[in-house]
Amino acid sequence: MIPDWRELFNKWCTEDKYRLFLDDLKSMVGGTISFRPSETPVFLPRELIDEMIDSSLAIISQLDTPHYFDLSTRSVPDNFKAPNEGSRPHFVQVDFALVKNVSGHIVPRLIELQGCASIYAFQYVLAQCFRKH
Repeated sequence: MIPDWRELFNKWCTEDKYRLFLDDLKSMVGGTISFRPSETPVFLPRELIDEMIDSSLAIISQLDTPHYFDLSTRSVPDNFKAPNEGSRPHFVQVDFALVKNVSGHIVPRLIELQGCASIYAFQYVLAQCFRKH
């Protein structure tokens, strides 16, 4: 994390500004939000972001093979298969934990790979609202 940016954000973030942010977010979503949005921006150095992007692409490329598609297709029971399903998901998310390695540097470590789109639209709107505020 970039400490100076975190400190600046924390000084900026007040209850009143958070309330305005929430009002705007609800307006952008077009309805009520049934949970407390408590996400906060994470200020990461460009090098770490690039490492996570490179790692994500390397992981995803391992899945883009006929062999993997055959194995994954056979692992889903027939009663859970969706009609007209394509050969790959429309969305893929790679989740990382950030840990210190033996040298004390922060590095990404894979937690999970997801192929579901349950909250992607909200995350897009949330990011837009962060940028606005």
